[in-house]
Amino acid sequence: MGSSFVDARAELCARHYAAIRRYVQRLGHARKKREDLVQDTFTVACANDVPFPESTEEQRAWLCKIALHIFTNQEQRRANEAEARALLRADADEMVPSPEEPTIARELVEIALATLTPEEQELVRRHLLEGETLEELAPVFDIGRSTVGARVLALRQWMIAELASRDQRPTPTPAATQER
Repeated sequence: MGSSFVDARAELCARHYAAIRRYVQRLGHARKKREDLVQDTFTVACANDVPFPESTEEQRAWLCKIALHIFTNQEQRRANEAEARALLRADADEMVPSPEEPTIARELVEIALATLTPEEQELVRRHLLEGETLEELAPVFDIGRSTVGARVLALRQWMIAELASRDQRPTPTPAATQER
């Protein structure tokens, strides 16, 4: 780029900076945003190898058009981001459990527990619902810790499968629980 190219760009900025700043101020940006928009306007105008208009009035109109396009794009982006945040908030609000959900969850657990033997129910209740450790439960059931862990895992998987299939088959009969 020749010095005349750089000089022409510098002269464009010097000649129109104050006017573009006033124009941007009328667009309604906050002070910091105004300065950024003015700088962005001149950056776009000076970045191209395209010759800019010759007359002062045409140059100012051209710069105002650039500023308006940048401003419009920023406002549209801001509106889109606000809309996306609002949708995310709405999605988050929908994810908040309703007051009925704990009751429904308890009922589902009771349905699944009903498919187990009394001893299995006690094991599941004490470990999964009351939080007793495998070490605490092993002597109670007179089995090793790893056996307690394996049974709890198997029973948990059984209950999950029962809940998943409960819509596809009738309520399990005692014979169905023996198939495990």
